Amino acid sequence: MAPRTVKTSHGEAIGPLQAAELIRVRRIAKGKTPLTPEEEEEETARQAGQPTAADALPLGKLLASTEKRIRDGAIRSLAAFLSRPSTGDSAVIAPAEMAKLWKGIFYCFWMSDKPLVQQALATELAQLVLRIAKPPQSKKRSSTSVEEEEEVVIDPGRVDSAIAFLQGFWAAMAREWPMIDKHRVDKYLLLMRRFTGAGFQLCHLTGWNAPAIARLNEVLSAASPAPGASQDADPFANGGPGPLAVQDIKLPDSISYHVADIWVDELQKALAITDEPSSSASSSRAVPLPELFQPIMNALARSTLPKMYDRILQSSLQPLLDDLQKAIEFLDVIAGDDDDDEDDDEEEKAEGHVSRPKRKAPKATDEEENDFDIDELWETLDHPSLLQSALTFDASSGSVNEDNTSARPSKRSKTLKSAPKEAESPSPSSPQALLTRARTLRVDLYLALRAAARTPSPPTNPARARSLEKLVRTNLSPTEDPEPQLSTQEGVLSEAARKAIEKKRRMERAKARILRRKRNVEMQTAIMRKAASRRAAKAKVNSQRRADAAKAKMGMDGPVVIGPSLSKKLGRRTGKK
Repeated sequence: MAPRTVKTSHGEAIGPLQAAELIRVRRIAKGKTPLTPEEEEEETARQAGQPTAADALPLGKLLASTEKRIRDGAIRSLAAFLSRPSTGDSAVIAPAEMAKLWKGIFYCFWMSDKPLVQQALATELAQLVLRIAKPPQSKKRSSTSVEEEEEVVIDPGRVDSAIAFLQGFWAAMAREWPMIDKHRVDKYLLLMRRFTGAGFQLCHLTGWNAPAIARLNEVLSAASPAPGASQDADPFANGGPGPLAVQDIKLPDSISYHVADIWVDELQKALAITDEPSSSASSSRAVPLPELFQPIMNALARSTLPKMYDRILQSSLQPLLDDLQKAIEFLDVIAGDDDDDEDDDEEEKAEGHVSRPKRKAPKATDEEENDFDIDELWETLDHPSLLQSALTFDASSGSVNEDNTSARPSKRSKTLKSAPKEAESPSPSSPQALLTRARTLRVDLYLALRAAARTPSPPTNPARARSLEKLVRTNLSPTEDPEPQLSTQEGVLSEAARKAIEKKRRMERAKARILRRKRNVEMQTAIMRKAASRRAAKAKVNSQRRADAAKAKMGMDGPVVIGPSLSKKLGRRTGKK
């Protein structure tokens, strides 16, 4: 970037264009050839005392130095350079320069030894992503600024620069991964873990901004761009593939496996951060889990191997779906909602079966309603941070899930509209409100999974797309699925095949209903036992308090003093003198 003003030998301040023209005139006067535009910009920057491309070359050598002291100084200089005040496109580094920069950073981490040094360096390198997006503020604060602290507005251009820096890291990992030996593979897996978490922390820093999440998802799922005509020798000339671009042959499968394994853990760590200045803005919004898991869904739809599909599904997305189902069953028992029974009755009527007689659940007393504790719900889950951030939010800021519910066509909306108007809306933390949001989130996740399976560009794997369609139709009931009819691919089947498919689906739904009712009974029994034990403990404490109060009233609350005569009588009875 050329400076705004340059001082001549006479002390006169001139602009960059005038400085370039002055340099050209001097070279022509001395008989030298005129400079090219690149040389003019470099010479102008050198006169202004700014670092040029030639000055940046030794930085790569310093990053790959064998001495730790020199490498640490190079990292500090790099952090200061990346966090310099700049806005817009001036903060974006060209792809070629980014590749050179990450070549030096890669070998800087290569030279680091000892576990503690490697962990500290991996954390410091990952924090560069956040320093680019939000440079550290000055420590000087006035009294008025302390009293009236305003939220820091993050420049979208700097967020794009941070994501570009993250893209350079994944391109470097895909390029250099085949050269990593078995002795260094663990520390580079740690580095990938830190940068995966840095991507989630960047989204948290922006207040879960939708464009930032979409840009990050594009980087994580994008295939490597095709090289130009003059760059056929280097397949990574224009960048590399994302860690979840499983359809790209340039991406090692081990990178995709590792990122899928650590996806849920790093997202939980990012959600646990509450000391950021933007946390107040992001805490009032529900975390968009369907958007955050979009790269995982794209990888599932484009995976080439069945074992890759199973590994990614079981390590990343299935734990979230299982926890969500546990939360729905727990809240269904607590809230006493009979929507599942109504759905089962509608399914049985549609299949030609006689509906079951409705069971009238006993009305919960006020004492049983007060026994509900939200912490009991999070204790039953394997990954409570994900659902806790997605289901609990500030009601005054507006519900994100309610907007999605209105935009999503569903048959359940008819039953919601028929609710009596005089019924009061439940509080945001009530079991009924949490149950509604949990069901909506579950449907949104499955519908996003179906949308990923039907995305035409890049093309999906037909076998994986059919597996995802089967997964969605198996887990969504006809009242939740906006497309309960058969897909177009099954429309060309014969009548016998169609009947066989429908019969198989009816059997699967019947098994799911039986298992759901069984789990509800077991969970209701466990909750009743816990509530009974809690009431028994409370009654025991109350009886002990009443006994202590009666003793105090009778004067028996103090220690009993035994006199000489009483001690002699006790001694005769026990046979002691």
